[in-house]
Amino acid sequence: PRFAKGTKYILVDAGGGTVDVACHEILGADGEYGVKEVLAPSGGPWGSCYIDEKFIAMLKEIFSAEWMEEFRREKPSQYLELLREFEKQKKTFFDEKSAKK
Repeated sequence: PRFAKGTKYILVDAGGGTVDVACHEILGADGEYGVKEVLAPSGGPWGSCYIDEKFIAMLKEIFSAEWMEEFRREKPSQYLELLREFEKQKKTFFDEKSAKK
């Protein structure tokens, strides 16, 4: 899409460990390109890896930290499969939530 001179937009970079937000304004027009920063970029540790950490912490509360450590050590393939399945479900949750809007 083309943006007209003066158009402002928000750019969100949602990564695994952080979410960064920037606000820019289009400076150029008619094939000229340029942007200026409207607000200073900001962000924080709100990435999906923190959801994963909370999931593991919840499992440790349910099964005990010792049991989870033994499970991870003794059955690494099943432990990784559990985390992969959680990742798939996390993506499905957000996809379904977006589709309902």
